[in-house]
Amino acid sequence: MTHAGESEVRRRAGEMLAGQRNEAVYRPAVHDSGLAFLASRPELWLAAPDRQQQLWVHRLVGEPGWLGGSTALQLELQPQFGSEEVADGSWGLLAIDFSTRRRFRVNGEGRGSATTLSLQVHQAYANCPSYITPQPMAAAGSQVTPFRDWLPEVARSLQQTGALLLASRAPDGGADCSHRGGPPGFAQLTPDGVVRLPDYPGNSLFNTWGNLLLDPQGALAWVDPESAALLQARGRFQLLWDQPDSPTGRVLQFQLQEGRLTR
Repeated sequence: MTHAGESEVRRRAGEMLAGQRNEAVYRPAVHDSGLAFLASRPELWLAAPDRQQQLWVHRLVGEPGWLGGSTALQLELQPQFGSEEVADGSWGLLAIDFSTRRRFRVNGEGRGSATTLSLQVHQAYANCPSYITPQPMAAAGSQVTPFRDWLPEVARSLQQTGALLLASRAPDGGADCSHRGGPPGFAQLTPDGVVRLPDYPGNSLFNTWGNLLLDPQGALAWVDPESAALLQARGRFQLLWDQPDSPTGRVLQFQLQEGRLTR
């Protein structure tokens, strides 16, 4: 289940053996406790293409029972909203509880209909609670403001949040949705409009970094800590090594191409 991008990043980071050992967390199906956790969440985050095949982080919202009919090998989601722009293809699903610091990821092939999103499970696994801090749940909103530059409100929000959801994909490895967290201000916006994200020590799997090595196009989403507005942005990432402002020397840089603010 490991692709060339992940292996190359592990090699350069000197974490090849640790990464291979930690692959033991991967499962080809969602176990019962994972299904229960997914079903308990009022919102899920989905890395998936839109109708133009651009990768975004989509926020899916549902009521109790919205995963009815799901099995270990096939998830069936009936979201209230959030699925309007989701297109068929490779999907990465993330369930995260910011209060209990629990998270669970499911990757596979997805197809949508007017009422249901179906995800055929290829890979499922839990993540550790590291770097997860309490965050607000996004407020329901229908007013969408598109942007192609960092609006002052968006820039302020980005630099105040303690959590980002990140979508990435590899040509042969599929899509993935991951969490990036830290103290408020961990996401830095430079004067020339580039976002810098320090990479903290983790599980040595390098799912995100491996994907972005092969395909630098990706996306971010976060919830404004003041207004609970939802912010989504897509653009191009760059992997930097030997950076003095990161505990690992690794930094992700993100160049905005387009975004939207929903409130």
